Amino acid sequence: MEIIYGKYYRTGGSVLLILCIGNVVNMLTGSCGYALVMSGHRKAIMVISIASAILAVCLGIWLVNVHSMNGLASAYAIAVVFQQYAMWVSVRKYLGIWTHVQINTPLTLFQVFRNDYQ
Repeated sequence: MEIIYGKYYRTGGSVLLILCIGNVVNMLTGSCGYALVMSGHRKAIMVISIASAILAVCLGIWLVNVHSMNGLASAYAIAVVFQQYAMWVSVRKYLGIWTHVQINTPLTLFQVFRNDYQ
């Protein structure tokens, strides 16, 4: 960030990295929030979101005093990870499906296509 915005933004790189880690977990768990909302489990989303917000605020107040910006970014990332994990597990519990990213190797893709065309 220093290259683009100057020396003032040098410390923002670590904050951005911490926030990216939380969002990678968000991406890996898939569209679990959408699946819960569309299937009528809005109350579960509400409870998870409120718990996540409380966790973010409590951790934020504590960690910002200890680690300043990095602490606040960590609190938010932890809250995002908690929220996504809780929704991911709830989708499995209520709907019986997984929403996470599945990485297929070329061999398994070949087997799927071979079985489809036989």
